[in-house]
Amino acid sequence: MVPKVLSKRQSKPDSDEKLCLYNGKGFDFCESSWNLITYLKIWFRYGFDVNKLQAKVSKIIDSFEK
Repeated sequence: MVPKVLSKRQSKPDSDEKLCLYNGKGFDFCESSWNLITYLKIWFRYGFDVNKLQAKVSKIIDSFEK
């Protein structure tokens, strides 16, 4: 028998769900349904720090996979 929690289907990546960042008072960022708009919003809000973070995370994952 499979527990009910494990037997539930996960939502599809192309569903209507959106990621939003909440700071305790309001939403700082909500993604768009268009990837380009989301990337532009991230870049204008957080600048190049996101690029640096993504590079560090990729480096850590690459070293973990070895």
